[in-house]
Amino acid sequence: MPAKCPKTATDFVRRTALYASYDAQLLQYTRFFAAASIINAVLAKVVAVVPARHLPRCFGFLTEVGAALEITNRDYARTLARGVPGSGLDHALVCAEQDQLQRYVQAQQAERPHQWIAIRNELNGLLNERCAASIVCRWWAGSCSFGRVLRDVREHVGMEIDFAVEWHRVSIGMTLIDHIRRTNTLGRDPQLHDPDISIC
Repeated sequence: MPAKCPKTATDFVRRTALYASYDAQLLQYTRFFAAASIINAVLAKVVAVVPARHLPRCFGFLTEVGAALEITNRDYARTLARGVPGSGLDHALVCAEQDQLQRYVQAQQAERPHQWIAIRNELNGLLNERCAASIVCRWWAGSCSFGRVLRDVREHVGMEIDFAVEWHRVSIGMTLIDHIRRTNTLGRDPQLHDPDISIC
């Protein structure tokens, strides 16, 4: 059964705060969680303002995948909270998450190929600013718009972003983290950090 479309942005809003809290506690190791928080904040805004009927399969897919990735990301956070440093950790975490997501993509391609074509088209429309919802993708409460990050990725990959291509998604994650590190975006933003959220 395909995932149901979210009726509200509640899950994405909750993950925005969760990942921002993880970032505040783990930023000496990685800014991966800052990027995850920003992605969820953008998705929360999209879901809140775009009628579900406009991107039904896309919203359903993102809801299902977001829940699965949250479980894995909680495990990453717990491991890091025990003091396990590592070089290139940002890249390793982004690649691990996108590898997991790629398995979902491949399952969709194999099990529901016609539905996957629609999901991919909706996602690519958002990532390449080809639909009305693209104005929301340019929203970001930080010093630079998320749309700018996507434009930088398109320039880097030399083509439109394709959600189905794993290294395109890795490029989004790493470009966003690079921006976060350069501008110290998010970090201990009191609007996003919930001090009551603990990793352990």
